[in-house]
Amino acid sequence: MIRKNKLKLLTFITLFSGLIFTAFIAVFAFLLPFRTYQKALQEGMENSYLTLSPQELKYLAPTSEEVIDIDLSRDPEKWKVFHFSHFEIPLSTHHNKFMLIPLIEEYENQLSLGVSFLGFNQREMAKFRTDGESSFRLQFFADKIFELPIFRNALLRIPEQKIWKDLFTLDLNLPAKGAGPLAQLKAYSSMDFHELVYRLHILKLRHQLFPPETVAFHFYPERNIGILDIQEFGIKDSQVLKEGLDPEYRNEIIFLYEKGNFYRLRLLSYLHEPAAVELRNRVLKQLTYKFSNEDSSYPLFGEFRSLSQKDRMDQKGMTYLYSSWSHVPSRKDFLMEMIQILEQGKSFARHLDPLYRYSYRMYGSTFSKYVEYFRETPDHKARRLYQEEQRAAVEELKVREISSETVVPLTGTERIRYLLQKAKDEKLNNDVRDGTLIEH
Repeated sequence: MIRKNKLKLLTFITLFSGLIFTAFIAVFAFLLPFRTYQKALQEGMENSYLTLSPQELKYLAPTSEEVIDIDLSRDPEKWKVFHFSHFEIPLSTHHNKFMLIPLIEEYENQLSLGVSFLGFNQREMAKFRTDGESSFRLQFFADKIFELPIFRNALLRIPEQKIWKDLFTLDLNLPAKGAGPLAQLKAYSSMDFHELVYRLHILKLRHQLFPPETVAFHFYPERNIGILDIQEFGIKDSQVLKEGLDPEYRNEIIFLYEKGNFYRLRLLSYLHEPAAVELRNRVLKQLTYKFSNEDSSYPLFGEFRSLSQKDRMDQKGMTYLYSSWSHVPSRKDFLMEMIQILEQGKSFARHLDPLYRYSYRMYGSTFSKYVEYFRETPDHKARRLYQEEQRAAVEELKVREISSETVVPLTGTERIRYLLQKAKDEKLNNDVRDGTLIEH
């Protein structure tokens, strides 16, 4: 009997051990992909299905979503939302802390328009410029894992708006990181392999869309925009960042999503000036996308025409004109007219200097009416002189044609009638100008 019980006990222990071992193998097999994923995020990976470089691993987790507290109803006379390029953006037509200066630059053969906010102490307090647009269609990278039908089809089913938000909000580190197997098993029970591949896709997408100088990224849900903090322009010193000290300027790229495309705006703001901080917060609070074409320039030019003569020649008029030109930057005639209108103001040199430089670089002339500001290239001068000679020749030809016409002299009676009719017509015209009408 005792021997029989021992046999049962041994059988039970063997079966129980087998179950424990099987369970251990099952748990290990379940956790293996997740641990492999987390290890790849920490150390990188390179195999026939997936390559993760160390440069890609800095885009794992966003910072917290931003909350902006600003009273937009304050100082309404200073601020107006302008349709500038593909954006609606708040600008100040007259501010007691800074003036607006046109910003015209070229990056990678693309024109970038913006505004520099120059303090009266000559410090640049803020600036923004357009930074192009790109398609946000689902992209598949060279890694074979994304080409496997089971994962490819799963990615195609994910809404584009979700991908857009996850691009700036999803923490790619797994939950229960560093915890024990049971805690990890519980945390990962609601996840599957599709989720891991989706997270890898988000990581690849960040590496493709975020510039190398990105140091942080987050999301502003109120406007559905993504924001990158970047280190650029020599403003954010790397040593300062390493030591955790605040740099003087905050440098950001703002991403706006609109119907399958995203539009970028670069924004620089001085952290130690309340007016610059307010400007930055207003931009984030009110920035929206708005389609731009040639027709977009007409309402702004119409508003410019409705301004007083004084406002037209001041910063207010410049803001309307420059915003209007931002929709037709290839219009040479518009640029020339804008320059010559703004030259009628009292202090125009500061605002016009960027326009002079761009027009000279683009068209070979500053188009200025003033000798001290007029410059042109030899090629432009040759073309201008040739056109002037052509116009002079046409005018001379017209004069010759008129003088060569045969004049038939009038007879005495005809001449008297002609002179009487002429006197009668002149008297009638004079009466009309005087406000009276004489019946004959």
